[in-house]
Amino acid sequence: MRSHFMKEKHDLQHQHTQLLAALAEYDPDPVIRFDSKGKIIMHNQTCSEVFPGNYLTGKFLSNVLPEFSEVDFESCINKGSYFSIICTLDEKYFNFNVRGIPELNIGQIYGSDITKLKTALEKSTESDKIKSFFLSQMSHEIRTPINAIMGFNTILKDNMPDTKDPELLYSFEAIDISCMRLIRTIDQLLDMSQLQSGSYETEFENINLYELVEGVVKNYKPEANSKNLGLNYINKLKDKPNVLKDKYSVTQILSSLLDNAVKYTDKGDIKVVIDKDNSDKINISVIDSGIGMSQDYQEKIFSMFTQEYMGYNRKYEGNGLGLALCKKFADLNDISIEVKSMQEKGSTFTITFN
Repeated sequence: MRSHFMKEKHDLQHQHTQLLAALAEYDPDPVIRFDSKGKIIMHNQTCSEVFPGNYLTGKFLSNVLPEFSEVDFESCINKGSYFSIICTLDEKYFNFNVRGIPELNIGQIYGSDITKLKTALEKSTESDKIKSFFLSQMSHEIRTPINAIMGFNTILKDNMPDTKDPELLYSFEAIDISCMRLIRTIDQLLDMSQLQSGSYETEFENINLYELVEGVVKNYKPEANSKNLGLNYINKLKDKPNVLKDKYSVTQILSSLLDNAVKYTDKGDIKVVIDKDNSDKINISVIDSGIGMSQDYQEKIFSMFTQEYMGYNRKYEGNGLGLALCKKFADLNDISIEVKSMQEKGSTFTITFN
């Protein structure tokens, strides 16, 4: 009875081996079978094309493919391991998937030519580098004359301290606001490029939130004043809180939220409030009395290049990157963003530091 069972088991294994061999032979990619010592015991016809002039059967894998020199073939087979190794063959790249088959005491390798894929990835990486370099250069080239314009604008204002000409005062303010908006647009394009290419590097440090928010609010005072808007900063905490975050990211998040609040509010006021929620987490809310948003639009506000009102005749300017950047920077810092808004009633954006 036992001998009959063993014979059936042996026959099944033999059939399995024959089936594997048949499947391997008709596979358009290279297939290699090896034993516990790493010796090639069979291969399909495709291997003869990949390794021209080489009779592989009986050779050790490590001699044919040096990248396999550190592989423990016996352990691979016994444990039924599965892993991949990328090899270079005559200026081509192959990905070899290795699988141990303990039931048959063999291992099998399935290869695939990934040359086109690797070349495409390298070109993509090079393209990202060129794009980042171009944007960096453009940022510098545009910033330099803008800084000069703002500098000369400041000199003109300082040399005319007693002027009360409303048109002149409006011009000075308009120049500063326009220059700052242009610089902000450049920063957003550069930031998005770095975030999408994965080249942005976070630098976590202890930052004083009170001082950081105070500085951002101060930057938007002139723009708020030009629209006769109140811009109030309220700290409901007893102390000046510190958080371990990437300072640039947090600054950009707050700047984007305040930029939108000032842009989309035509009358009333804007509040920036630091508080703690029921879980004792610090949050900052930017509250405006502006035009608000529809419920439908709120579902896609963090998508790139989206605005509720599109087209050349839209009332409000913008590139649709601000909130998309907010979300990406927030994710990098484990910060959550919540929005509550009603059309013609205003919006409240709350960021919570987790």
